[in-house]
Amino acid sequence: MSEVKEKLRALQQKHQQFKQHQNTFVAALNRSREHAHHKTEPVSSVKQVQTYLDLHCNSSTDRLMFNHFLELVADLRAVLELIDVSTAPSSPGTGGTLDSCRHMLSPSCNISNLVAQFSIYIPVYPHDMVNRLSCSQARNYGGVVSLVALALDLLKRLASSLYGPSSGTSPASGDHRPQSALQLGMRVGLAEKTLGLGMAGLQTQRTSRVRGQGWDTGKPAWRPPGRGRF
Repeated sequence: MSEVKEKLRALQQKHQQFKQHQNTFVAALNRSREHAHHKTEPVSSVKQVQTYLDLHCNSSTDRLMFNHFLELVADLRAVLELIDVSTAPSSPGTGGTLDSCRHMLSPSCNISNLVAQFSIYIPVYPHDMVNRLSCSQARNYGGVVSLVALALDLLKRLASSLYGPSSGTSPASGDHRPQSALQLGMRVGLAEKTLGLGMAGLQTQRTSRVRGQGWDTGKPAWRPPGRGRF
């Protein structure tokens, strides 16, 4: 139990360092895709990153970023195996999460669209990372950029449910309870509805200002000078 939490804390720190160089990692992927003539295909698996490192990498910086990413994936697999070994077969709700995380981290898993495949087990999508990418970059690298963050979050939540919460391994989001895709959709729909009502009210206020609250509202009509009042 303590070994799992220590490894998760170390992984979290390592991942924070990796996030600071996300643009460098994306640039390395882009150069390797161009060298491999894969410009029309997104980066879709961990195995593909390994292939870029072995066959299509001509820069020491690019090799460093690829090695950093692959080490993170290997460390996540190691923590996953530790949790698997220490988990009783009868533990409720762990089997599906373990299997999904194992599949997500497998070398040949298609990670180009993680949300569609693992929406049940992904409580919070790492928008902060994906939003740093352009639309084209998100299409090609959104999955590989999100993989470590999603797997790490799943393992932290799993460890928290099995061994109790730990200050160093709490999820990045404010709500620590796993949420289904339906719950997230309801929250998003409510937020959009609230925003729509707010915008409608604001538009009504603006219209009322234009119609009845102009600069000349309440002033008497203009009269030419020199005439008396009748």
